[in-house]
Amino acid sequence: MSSRWLMSSVTVLIAGPFALAQDKPPGSPTEVHERMAKRAGEYETSSKLTLPDGKAMEAKGKAKITAVLGGRFLQEESEGSLLGMPVSGLKLVGYNADATQNARLAYIGQDLFVSGQEMGKHIADLVPSGDVALFIATPGQANIQPRIDGAKDTLKSKSAIKTHVITTGAAVPAELSVIDSYATGHPNTKGYFAVDAGSTIAVGQTIQKQNLKGKVKGGGYDLTTPTPDLVSGGFLDVTIDQQAYLQGFLPVLELFLYKASETLTGPADINTGLKFVDQSTIQPYVTTKTRYEGSSSSAGVTKV
Repeated sequence: MSSRWLMSSVTVLIAGPFALAQDKPPGSPTEVHERMAKRAGEYETSSKLTLPDGKAMEAKGKAKITAVLGGRFLQEESEGSLLGMPVSGLKLVGYNADATQNARLAYIGQDLFVSGQEMGKHIADLVPSGDVALFIATPGQANIQPRIDGAKDTLKSKSAIKTHVITTGAAVPAELSVIDSYATGHPNTKGYFAVDAGSTIAVGQTIQKQNLKGKVKGGGYDLTTPTPDLVSGGFLDVTIDQQAYLQGFLPVLELFLYKASETLTGPADINTGLKFVDQSTIQPYVTTKTRYEGSSSSAGVTKV
């Protein structure tokens, strides 16, 4: 996941031209847009405002999220009350990956090619020889193609390893079917590794379903549910934490500073890092409950 921002709308627009896939027309929605569209619906909202004197005020309202422009954007319309007065808002949210034809103010995210190279090193350690399957949802997509290119760049010097690149498709449910079928038809494969979140989940679920734990190696990217449980259970050997929350928060912070300073400060490229997570380090991701992730109502930082 990599975040960019190019313009502001009624509230905030984190969007721009879209990643281009070789097998899709320019501007086609990507796997990320399909996942975004799942948020469409009607919601009850609640927010709390803490005043300088320490008093807290709660505001309640309603919000309606609609996928617009062919699923490329989410439009959120909200209404409620604050300080006894009616308030309303309109937010337009989108996503775009890095591309040469995509002018941007800053890049906040992972060094995609380097992350693939490092994944390649882990693959070589886990599978010193034999056939290795590399799964990618949409070849050519600018936020995942560099990862698989990086992995192949590392593995090309490993003569004992033979890589096979398999397209799983942008539809998440179909990814499991593709990987499951591949595993059935290629029983001698030693490793299954993916470069996108959906395919990573499908790799772990396939290893679990076909009772391949301990017989093959598997891994991929991100910590989307249920990936942490698949790592904890030993169905995935490794996954990469690319600090997705920072990739969402830092663009908004930079855009705010850019506007507040009248363009004098703000835009800066930030590499959110590369952290490999395995069975020895996964437990905090499985057990920690925080308001930060929406799994707890307790504040992580309290006023003293």
